[in-house]
Amino acid sequence: MLSRKDFIKKTTGVENVFSRSDFDPLTNLIKFVAIHISYILYRLHFTANLIDVIGLLIVLPAFYLLSLATQGHKLLPCIGISLIFFHVFIDFLDGPLAKVHNESTELGYMLDEIGCIIDRIMLFVLLGFFTNFPFMIFINLFSASSLFVFLMLSRKLLPDTGILAYLKNYYLHKYSFLSVRMTLLGLPIILFIIIINNWDLAIFSLYVSLFYLLVTLIWILAMIPKFPVDD
Repeated sequence: MLSRKDFIKKTTGVENVFSRSDFDPLTNLIKFVAIHISYILYRLHFTANLIDVIGLLIVLPAFYLLSLATQGHKLLPCIGISLIFFHVFIDFLDGPLAKVHNESTELGYMLDEIGCIIDRIMLFVLLGFFTNFPFMIFINLFSASSLFVFLMLSRKLLPDTGILAYLKNYYLHKYSFLSVRMTLLGLPIILFIIIINNWDLAIFSLYVSLFYLLVTLIWILAMIPKFPVDD
């Protein structure tokens, strides 16, 4: 068993998490908390893959509880939002565990990626449900699939220079409207505020859904020239 100091150095490469300048202060704070929780899980013999599976198991209950906002509930949707945040936080826990156990495998990478994709797709579907227009569920499913699956697969087809390069950077920047920070932290926080204050959840969800549909169509139009039709 490694000491706490050795665990931190092995998993982060530094003795002080806050000394890393490649992350913003908030991210370093989260990583600081996560690394200490990861150490406790390490002492309890938890593995990265086990943590990822636990995270996947809480996804459905989390979004079900959040969906109860349409029935006038406040506490249960807030618990659902907390579970979503916890699932996002797991992404900070599994990395150190994978490194200390030398478990950086393809399976672990897939579990990590699948978790974020499922979270964002389900959030978009739920936003469609919140609009009170059933067809928006399918539109948001289309948007989410395009933005979080097709976009990730097709991003390398766009050039690194010119106007399309700016588009790619705008979509893929770590602080963009597609980032985990926005979709799984920013949007749930806004939903929390709306639910607590009894504001119009349907209108907000509709505007957000239409915005993401627009950026989806822009990306698809940008990609059309990259897929020439065979004669």
